[in-house]
Amino acid sequence: MSSPEKVDIDSVNQKSISEKYLSLFKGINDAIFVHPFSVEGFRTFIEVNDAACKLLGYTREELLNLSAKDISYKKDVQLQGSVEKRLNLMTEGQKIFEASFITKNGRHIPVEINSQVFDHMGQKVILSIARDLSERIKSNAKIKENEELLELIFNNVSEGLTFTDLHGTIQKINKGALNMHGYLDKEELLGKSIYTLIAPIDHNRAFANLQQTIDGIRSISLLYTFLKKDGTFFTGELLTSLITNSQKQSIGFLVVTKNVTEQVRTQQALLESETRYKLLSEATFEGIFICSRGKCNSYNHSARTMFGFSELDVIDQPFTKWIQPDMQKFVAKYLKQGFEKPFEAIAQRIDGTTFPCEIQLKNRTDRGSILQFIALRDISARKKAEETNSELEEQLRQSLKMEAIGRLTGGVAHDFNNILTVIISQSELLLKQSLSPKTMSDLKRIYTSGKRASRLTNQLLAFSRKQITHPKVINFNAVIKDHIKMLKRLLGEHIEVKARFSKEDIFVTIDTGQLEQIIMNLCVNARDAMLSGGTLFLETSLKPIDAKINNPQFEINDGLYASLTVTDSGCGMDEKTLSHIFEPFFTTKGRGEGTGLGLSTVYGIVQQNHGFIQVKSTIDSGTTFKVCLPTTSKNAELQPPKNELNYLNSYKATILLVEDDDSVRDIAKETLLHIGYDVLTAENGQSGYDLFLEKIDSIDFLLTDIVMPIMDGKELATLALKLKPDLPVLYMTGYPEDIISNYGVHVNEINLLQKPFNLSELGDTISKMLIN
Repeated sequence: MSSPEKVDIDSVNQKSISEKYLSLFKGINDAIFVHPFSVEGFRTFIEVNDAACKLLGYTREELLNLSAKDISYKKDVQLQGSVEKRLNLMTEGQKIFEASFITKNGRHIPVEINSQVFDHMGQKVILSIARDLSERIKSNAKIKENEELLELIFNNVSEGLTFTDLHGTIQKINKGALNMHGYLDKEELLGKSIYTLIAPIDHNRAFANLQQTIDGIRSISLLYTFLKKDGTFFTGELLTSLITNSQKQSIGFLVVTKNVTEQVRTQQALLESETRYKLLSEATFEGIFICSRGKCNSYNHSARTMFGFSELDVIDQPFTKWIQPDMQKFVAKYLKQGFEKPFEAIAQRIDGTTFPCEIQLKNRTDRGSILQFIALRDISARKKAEETNSELEEQLRQSLKMEAIGRLTGGVAHDFNNILTVIISQSELLLKQSLSPKTMSDLKRIYTSGKRASRLTNQLLAFSRKQITHPKVINFNAVIKDHIKMLKRLLGEHIEVKARFSKEDIFVTIDTGQLEQIIMNLCVNARDAMLSGGTLFLETSLKPIDAKINNPQFEINDGLYASLTVTDSGCGMDEKTLSHIFEPFFTTKGRGEGTGLGLSTVYGIVQQNHGFIQVKSTIDSGTTFKVCLPTTSKNAELQPPKNELNYLNSYKATILLVEDDDSVRDIAKETLLHIGYDVLTAENGQSGYDLFLEKIDSIDFLLTDIVMPIMDGKELATLALKLKPDLPVLYMTGYPEDIISNYGVHVNEINLLQKPFNLSELGDTISKMLIN
């Protein structure tokens, strides 16, 4: 017999199918398809029944010209299967799976297919019976929807609902029951006995109630003493129902619980004597009114104190008389409806003043008349606390926003520092070459601009309070003079900036970026106080300070101090505001206009550098801030700026340079080669470590970036030092201190070169480390 691939489908004698199969085809409601088995591809159907034609919307003649691939959904991996899947069908003989058909008009139909392989007249054929799953899927979806609805209802009923097995073990519990008993998580109760929720005194009664329910005696609502998680008790109604399944078999109990503590207390109070009631009523801090048909019959002492009225003002008067007029209709509606849940309103005293209140109503029947017991609470303190909480939340949001800005500025500064490292180092290298005067002048301008740009990145990091501080001796007057140029552009033309500097030079030890931050924050604060314009005056001086007399609140020493005075002609501040200005998040600006961190940051920097700060202000007359920092001996002269290549190279060495930024790696290599070192380079920590292992005997120095992919610089150095403990290691980074600390690198414990650096800094640092 010829292979299945060569069988002519048209030559299959349709009449050869037995009468038995024809009868089956006509009688079955499921769609039936018969087609030759082929490993390489799909063949057209040999036979289909009427149900198949009806399901897909084709005539029999149309279907006999189609294959399984033609009627299957193109994305259906079951029908659009591979050769391997068809071979598996041939091996297994039968396969049941779910798939999707596409009808003649393009509609998708989910089906379950039972395919079997048969021998028919010496040829392998596949008989597939397809059953439409549309109704089953709809039915399942409806069942799921009903189950979700029942679950939603179960969890949102205010009463406590608990389902237990026949032994009283908790299987399911709703939110109402959890809240009622003081639990947060249902897992705390699942699998425990229902008696966990009932006070021991009522265990026997509850057991008898469950037994009666099993015996077929209808459960009635009974009062029990219930137990909370914290050990306290409450009174509640309990109703149990026996739950059976579809086979009428008992499977457990549904226990319905309602907290009726308040209702019981009210009923007890009504049963007590009038004297007892009045004693309790007068003892409460809440204002209590008893009303009938909306008008007051009586009241307690707290109500009279709260509102300042007399009996004539209350008796037979509507309760809403003591509510702010624009809310009277709202409260009257609640009273008329008998709304018993607490609600808030604005109360009004006899003198017209108002206060926020919470009103709670209890409706009781007395000799056929409905009495309303109205408790009114003054919630002024609670509202004030809520406002305070709202302010704290706003401060937290501001703090998180500042943290996000800090991360952003740290990332920007890192990328900018890498770029500046290339600009500064490359221009410095070119300055060592013999070039025309015009070119040299242009290069010096590039070099100077790069250094100025590096100061801008330091200001970015200072703003985010993430800079790596490097305290050094600086000229106090020189830094402030240099910063004033930028201040004039920042403050705007409506602010006139004036300055007067001391005749003598003043030297202090501080990180330059921190001093610039002090100047910036004080001047921006002054600008905000002069919205309509004004004058900003800066003055420096040298002052002897007696610590005990002048600044008892600061821990400082006697001596000479550098003083910076910043005075504005703005709106000024009162004594109350002055007492809070250095507190974090305190601001006098509108919501969203200030962080309240500027002056607190200045305070922290001054305190960190063993100085002190003073402030004086008068409403409408301006404010003066005076910052004082301890001076440094004149013998501690400033180091000259390294605009020249004054590094040393008296030590022949091979340096392993590891840096993931291509431009920084190239310029650092060029610099080191220019100095006279031999240089090996790697683009990340892992490749650097591999190169170190290969050249370990010849490598004398490791220069590595800290933050790199695959393996960071700290990990690389740790592995290298295990093999070569005396290896000098110099780290370099453009990231702020808080980020590199996450990599186990602490600034005070390592040799660190902060980007951007120039050739002198790189060369001198390496030379000194090699010599030492």
